[in-house]
Amino acid sequence: MENNNNENIENMVKAVFEEERNSDAILPPPYMKTRILARFREKKQKTGGVLMLWKQIALSGAALAIVIVFGLRFFADDFIRANLNTPLAVKVEIGELKKANVAYAEIVLPDGVVFYSKKFPELNKESSLVLDWEVAVRNGHLPFIIEGIGEGNKVIVLKFYDLSNRLIAEKTLKVSFDKKRS
Repeated sequence: MENNNNENIENMVKAVFEEERNSDAILPPPYMKTRILARFREKKQKTGGVLMLWKQIALSGAALAIVIVFGLRFFADDFIRANLNTPLAVKVEIGELKKANVAYAEIVLPDGVVFYSKKFPELNKESSLVLDWEVAVRNGHLPFIIEGIGEGNKVIVLKFYDLSNRLIAEKTLKVSFDKKRS
């Protein structure tokens, strides 16, 4: 009897749950989804304005920084800064010229620039200097010392020749000589 009573209760509970599952009482109101989405959109618009402003500021700031860096990189003068009347040691990299058959190099100085040497002071009267390639090149560099005696931007020309005196390559070195800064 008790077993039968438990079965009846269980069947009644199942019937109630089945009836409720099939009824409209559990379903949300028909426009609830629309209202929830509308409220979500409202909230997003309120906070989205501030976030969007910060995103725009961050992106435009980053873009501006990139433009400034590239502008400075490409449009900046490529002059080496040096003090007037002070010796400047120059090491010209000759990496790509190692494979060329260079016999000698000629360094041509503009007005206002002289060669500097304590051992050979007579070099400061020369406006150009021809160097034997085998003797002058050290550790992949062509070293020499100059001194600016005239203020301003100067262009030093380096010419590289082969054994038959043909010009193989030419490099320019731009130096800006200014008065000493304290």
